[in-house]
Amino acid sequence: MSFMSSALIAQAAIAGEATTPVAVVTAIILAAGKGTRMRSARSKLIHPVAGWPMIRHVIAAVREAGATRAVVVLGHEAEAVRAVLPCDELSMSTVVQEPQLGTGHAVRVALDALSPPTPVDEVGGPGVALILYGDMPLVSAATLRALLDLHRHGGYPLSLVSAVVANPHGYGRILRDADGRLVGVKEQKELAPGEEGIAEINCGVYCADLDWLRRGVRALPRHPDGEYYLPDLAPQAVRAGGVGVLGDADAAEMQGVNDRAQLADADALMRARINRRHMLAGVTIIDPARTYIEPAVRIGTDTVIHPNTHLRGDTLIGGDCVVGPDSEIANSTLLDGSTVARSVVEGGARVGRGCHVGPYAHLRRGAVLEEDAQIGNYAEVKNAVIGPGAVAHHVSYLGDATVGEGTNIGAGTIIANYDGVNKHRTTIGARVFVGSNTVLRAPVTLGDNSRTGAGAVVLRDVAPGHTVAGVPAREITPHPPTPSPSRGEGEQGLPHPPPPSPSRGEGEQNAPAPRAARREEGLGGEGTP
Repeated sequence: MSFMSSALIAQAAIAGEATTPVAVVTAIILAAGKGTRMRSARSKLIHPVAGWPMIRHVIAAVREAGATRAVVVLGHEAEAVRAVLPCDELSMSTVVQEPQLGTGHAVRVALDALSPPTPVDEVGGPGVALILYGDMPLVSAATLRALLDLHRHGGYPLSLVSAVVANPHGYGRILRDADGRLVGVKEQKELAPGEEGIAEINCGVYCADLDWLRRGVRALPRHPDGEYYLPDLAPQAVRAGGVGVLGDADAAEMQGVNDRAQLADADALMRARINRRHMLAGVTIIDPARTYIEPAVRIGTDTVIHPNTHLRGDTLIGGDCVVGPDSEIANSTLLDGSTVARSVVEGGARVGRGCHVGPYAHLRRGAVLEEDAQIGNYAEVKNAVIGPGAVAHHVSYLGDATVGEGTNIGAGTIIANYDGVNKHRTTIGARVFVGSNTVLRAPVTLGDNSRTGAGAVVLRDVAPGHTVAGVPAREITPHPPTPSPSRGEGEQGLPHPPPPSPSRGEGEQNAPAPRAARREEGLGGEGTP
């Protein structure tokens, strides 16, 4: 019997390449249970922990520990669980345990599903199985590597993880003889008088030689409840050469999730782990307890994350950025030196270097801000490219558009991109000045250096360098090129006749039809009598 402490787990994590197992490692993940204590119509394994279905954390840990393939044993809500399994990690297969006759039977079902049945490692010997439960999202790759290392070097047929806890009720116990050697593992309901006080628990994480495991599960005794218990492998292993024990494990890491309270605990611990990893890598997190970062998010050094920020999915944040407070970035990219404040960036949006977003802005699918662009308060961008140095500071909707370099979008500008059936695209050139409350009815093009008067309803293309105003807009006079707008302005338009009739709503809506527009004094209007 061998015993390895948590201090050696840390050493194993630091050792890196030296602890990488040479044997082919097959992970067997037990995920067939009902999880009735969750009181949910869904399998507990798809409930999220730090944004991922909890079983995905387990799969990530076994992959990082060196497993090259995995078999997930399904049962309750099998299709729902199968749907959340990552398809790009490991060589993964699933098998349904039917009927469900205990954990020992589940492992036998998994072994029967393996193909080829006995993998061979790089030195010609049989592979090993790493067995654990799908409801253990906090188990770390470092612990699994340490278990594999102990098992390989100890030459045991079976190795397992144990922990000492203050309240062991409900857990299987590690039984030892007078010399401290492991002699068996018992489930809570099978403990004899005097054994309930044993504080060392079986964590339910095992490593076993595949050839030995195939024989062992077929020799498991059937209990009165009709089930086969995996811990009953321990006495067989004792007779075959002993059991390796990775002891003194972190009990919090080994915690399974059985109810909503434990789900919340696991979520908090996982978030703290993720936040600490980023802080140690050079990211400032002002208030870690109120910062929510999912596992796949990448963040550059010297970036500052303010409270109540949510970073989700496959998000990339560059260096020297400022994010938050009260912001959400999901599956999007924020390049170096940019700021997002009290805003939402989602759907694959891309924010270039030195950009500023917010407060209260919304970048949706297909939004691209090029270098030094600015999107201000209550502005929304969807499927649009905002060119370098372009600004839209106030209350605008920019959908299905291209905006050129140095263009100023005045307050209240709406691109009416939807005719009730189809979306249409708008092109706004470089150094264009779009006056306040302009409506651009797509499809339409504004040429370089053109201008619109405040309140204009633009129905036709505007030539480069020309100015239009009115409802509907018509040309006033050609205008010479204008310099790039100042960074703090953008809300003023040209003086023009009395304001037009109000538009019919903001964003993704129809612009007024020509015949509905009134004639502006001194300007006339197309489509009027």
